[in-house]
Amino acid sequence: MFIDMNNPIFINQLTDLSKNRFALDTLSNEQFFEFYQTLLSNFKIRAGNNWYLIGTDGCHLCDEVYALLSQVGRIRPLPFVHRVDVMNADELVIETLGVVIPILVTPARLLCYPFGIMDVVHLLSNNHHG
Repeated sequence: MFIDMNNPIFINQLTDLSKNRFALDTLSNEQFFEFYQTLLSNFKIRAGNNWYLIGTDGCHLCDEVYALLSQVGRIRPLPFVHRVDVMNADELVIETLGVVIPILVTPARLLCYPFGIMDVVHLLSNNHHG
C-alpha cells in the first residue's frame, strides 16, 4: 500500500520528528505502521517486515550505528538491516530527516540518533512485526 506524499498527517509527523526525535512514540501501532509505509514509499521501497538504516554517504555517525548493529547481531538475532540514503528521497524528507540521521526504522518503531546497543536490544525484545 503506497500512500500519497501529500498526506498532511504524514507531513506533520515528519515535521514533528525533525523537532523531537521521540515524536512518533505516541502513535498507535496502526498509525506508526502507516507512517513506516509512507516513509518507505518515498524511497520507492515496498514496506514489509524489514529494518532500514536511513543515513547518507560520508556520515560517520551512520557508519558507527551500522557497526553497532553488527555488534548487536553477534549477541542477538537481528533482521537484515538495509541501508537507505536519505538523499534518494523527496526534498521534504531530506530537509526534515537530514537533521536527525542516522535513523533506524522498523515496522514497529523508529530510533533517531543517538541510540545505543541496549536501545536496539530493547527494540528486538518488543518488536512484534519482524
